[in-house]
Parts: sequence; C-alpha cells; structure tokens
Amino acid sequence: MTESTSQPRLVHCFQGLSACSQNDQKQQVHLFTAEGHLEETPVKAGTLKGQVEIKQPLVFREALRTLLAVGDMGNKYQATEKETFEAYGVWRKALNADLKPIELKQSFAKFLAEHDPKAWFGLPPSVSVLQNDQGKSEIVFEQLDPSGRVYGALRLKADALIPSKDLNLGTNAFSGFTALYDSLTQINQASPVVLDFNPAVDTVPSEYVGEINEYATAPESWLRAYGQLLTASTLKNRSVSLSRMDLYNILRHLRLNTDVDGESKSIRFELIPGKAVALTLEPWQFYLTSEASVYRGSRAELIGVWDRRDLFSLQALLPYIENVTLNLLGEAQPAFWTIDCGTCVFTLGIMGFRPSNWSRGILLDIEIPRAFAISDLDTVVLSAISKQSFSLKDLSSHLAVETSTLAPIVRKLIQLGKIHVLFEQNEQKYVARSLWHCLDWTKEGSNNQRLAKAYELVQQKA
Repeated sequence: MTESTSQPRLVHCFQGLSACSQNDQKQQVHLFTAEGHLEETPVKAGTLKGQVEIKQPLVFREALRTLLAVGDMGNKYQATEKETFEAYGVWRKALNADLKPIELKQSFAKFLAEHDPKAWFGLPPSVSVLQNDQGKSEIVFEQLDPSGRVYGALRLKADALIPSKDLNLGTNAFSGFTALYDSLTQINQASPVVLDFNPAVDTVPSEYVGEINEYATAPESWLRAYGQLLTASTLKNRSVSLSRMDLYNILRHLRLNTDVDGESKSIRFELIPGKAVALTLEPWQFYLTSEASVYRGSRAELIGVWDRRDLFSLQALLPYIENVTLNLLGEAQPAFWTIDCGTCVFTLGIMGFRPSNWSRGILLDIEIPRAFAISDLDTVVLSAISKQSFSLKDLSSHLAVETSTLAPIVRKLIQLGKIHVLFEQNEQKYVARSLWHCLDWTKEGSNNQRLAKAYELVQQKA
C-alpha cells in the first residue's frame, strides 16, 4: 500500500517556545499552547488558561522530561534528498552562534518551509486539564513518537496540584521542543513550581518569545498506528504487578548486555495463577521472580514482550516509583506499563511489533474493527464523560446501558481521538477530550483509492 501524497497539512501557531524560568520566589514552567487547524481553516488560539502549583517539583521534572523524550527529540534532522542534504549543510554553516533559542527555531522552520516542507517529526505533545470523579482538576500530558508505535502519558493527580481559580478544562497542543526539555533541568526543590498555561509574553524571557508556525503532514501509517495502539488498551488483558526493583533489574541487565543478532529479544513472562510472576530475559536466560504479588489470572500462560529497550526511557523515574503495573494483550501485541510515582502516574504504551510485521498488524485490526458512523448513543456517551471520568462498568451503570453495547462505542471514540484513556492499576477510566482531531485517520480513505474501496465495502457489510 502506497502512502497518500494528498494528506492535509496540520498547523499549530505558537506564540513562543515553552520553557522554564526562575526567580527568588518561584519557578515557572511556561507552556505556549495552540489548537491545531488545517491549512485552509482559520487559526484558533489555545483555550487553556490559568496556573497550577505543583507540590513535588523533582518528580514532575523527571516525568515531563521522560514524556518529551517519547517524541524522539534526540534524533537529528535527516534529509532524504541530496539537494536538501546539501542545503541543510549550508544552513548549518551559516548559523550565528549567538542566536536566541526562538531565533534558531524560526530559522530552522524557514529552512524546512523552503527545502523540505513535508518533513515529518511527529505532532507536538498535548496537555489536558480534566476533572476526576471527585470534581477536582487533574492534568494529563500526552506524546506519540513519530512512528506511532510508542505512546507516553503523564497524569498529575489532583492531590499533587494547587490550581488557580481561573483554570479551565480543555485540551491543547503545546510547543514541547528542545528548549523546554533542556530548561526543565533547572527545576529544584528550593521553591514552588508553577505551571502557567498560555502565559503573557511579557512574563516569559525574551529569548523564548516569538511566533512559530509548526506544519505537519502525517503519514497514513502513523495515523493508523496511533489509533490502534490507544484503542488496544480497551481489549482484555493480563494484569501483572511488579516492583521498582524488578524494573531496575530488567534495565540493569539490558544495559550491561547487548542484543545477540538472530536471537530472541523478548522479556518472557511466566504467568501461573496463585504464584509469583516470573520473567526471563532472552537470549541470556536471565531469570527473575517478582515478589510484588501473585498472578490473579484464570490460566497459566507464557507471553513474550518485545521492544524492551524502549523501557530505558523510564530510568529517570526509578527513584520515585511506588509500584509498576503491566497490562499485556498477548505475544508480540501492545503492552502498557503504568508507573505510579505517588503524585503522578506515567504510562508507556508500546506497540509490540514493527510496522513491517504486517501479520501482527492484521491480527490487531481483527481484534479492533474500525467503524466511522457516529450514532446518537455515541453523542450520549461523550456528553456523559465530558467533565468526569468513568470506568466502563461505572459508565454502564450511569447510562443504564450494557457494557457489551458500550465497549465498541468507547473503542470507536478512542480511535477518533475523542476519548482519553486514564490508566489505573487494574482498570481504565475514560474522559472526553479532542486529540489531534484535525488529522482524523478515518479520512485516509478519501486520499487512497484502495482504502476508499475497502472502507466502502465495510460500510456496506460486504
């Protein structure tokens, strides 16, 4: 299947680079937010406003840096065409070493617009201000890597926040570039940390202030992957509890041993009801038994988890971890690592197979059929969870609708980017939000004749 060449371009218009600043009284994290829009539609400003004081600065610092790293910001720009590569070299040589961060970003944006307008770096991370079931505000950051196969979510619990009175609910993208990632290292425990949404430009250091237009043409493979990865969290899974030391031992062994070509690269979990969870790192046969808890499943299974080196992104959180929950879907299928750090919860979702493994992709598509039509019940569900999160069971009771009827609706709305999944230890909760809605992956059928025909057959139930 070839990639469509007519994908719409999404634009985010930021008023500056998100970054940190400090004074004697407080530390501030300035988040410049924006609402994405297609090139031909009017610009909309970010809707989030207000401030939040964060009680545990160091945990927040490491967790947000971990989330931003999911966006693969360590990878440098790589030109695919010879002419573009040469132009990039000329641009770099001509750079002034004294450029401010905002001037450097604007200069690079100008280079891309002229030489490589379809360069793909993924979409900016998003931040949502939500309300929990006690009516208190929580903050959720989300990020997907440019391949669509790794997902990061950081939820700051209500008990860890002191919100201002003017803080409003909503979801926006924010400029999570290198300036924010690097400046987060300034945060310490000497004074409170305040998260400022849509700050006034005169309150932010001048080197970060200036208009930036971020253009993105998302590949269809990315649109398809992120919808299926997030929706996979709703499928029946095996819940495994691990301790901080278990995760440390896994990462330590991976760090001290290189992978062996042609050999298995999995973490194989041995799940036996009523017994402690055991795991083996292949191919070294490093065997580890977890003392965190016993497995509560109904049958014995041996399940391999792949893409294990993606777990290195969690290293910085090790000192703060209280418990780890792993939700497994199956062999070489999506896995979700939920890291509870007390004041916040970090979720790392990993696809479990590479895009080239089309057979695994088909298995996931069979498990998660894709639907497009919006029904009246869909609207009712979105209205019910517009301000408060619900588990599927609680939502069923609230609406007096069977869970078997609600489950496919919830999956469809997650695929459409209209529902956010809040990962708890043993169950998921759902709340409405709009994530990258302008790049609805269901529209890809209109840009690809083969897909358009396939979607038409599905709609006709042929």
